[in-house]
Amino acid sequence: MNSKVSNRPASVQSQSTRLSREDWIDAAYAAVVEGGFSAVRVLTLAEAIGVTRGSFYWHFGSQAELVDALIDRWCVQEAQRMQDFVVIRPKDPVEALMGWVDALIHSAPGSDFPHMRFGLAMRAFARRNEAAALRLAEIDKSRLQALQLVFRDLTPDPVRARKFAIAYYLALGGAAQLLGAGSIGHAARDEVRTVIGDILVEAARQG
Repeated sequence: MNSKVSNRPASVQSQSTRLSREDWIDAAYAAVVEGGFSAVRVLTLAEAIGVTRGSFYWHFGSQAELVDALIDRWCVQEAQRMQDFVVIRPKDPVEALMGWVDALIHSAPGSDFPHMRFGLAMRAFARRNEAAALRLAEIDKSRLQALQLVFRDLTPDPVRARKFAIAYYLALGGAAQLLGAGSIGHAARDEVRTVIGDILVEAARQG
């Protein structure tokens, strides 16, 4: 018999079998999307899920451990997204770059876009958490490397390609801030797409 299970109260054992570690991470993710990392509180999450705090401590030793697990999962997912992009990106570099813009704008209806809102919350959290800042720096580096590969298809100069990649990434970050506020309409979103496409992507292709 597993002594770890047998030494727990029956109610906690029952909850632990119903809820996995991933369930708690999912709940934390939803909390961050709605209220940032400060919203990740054990009692609040337990109430949202409908269990006691004892179930949480079956899977995690502390709230900080849950936050670390959440960031770990997000970083793994983001790294995989970049790998997938490098491997299966469209052959046309313009199409590949504008695909990023479209994913941000047209698939993200304002503040209801969870992935974007989590990314913004992660960046805010990284400003006050050194460990999170280091993880975010790794993700930023992998994204810029992927973008630089695409811009190299538009301009042969590696230095110039990197400059365009940085400018493009910064432009996407600004667009994410606007979309995250949920205060701009469809016309403004289309304008964001046009500006990024005309100024950055076309300039790289013509240069």
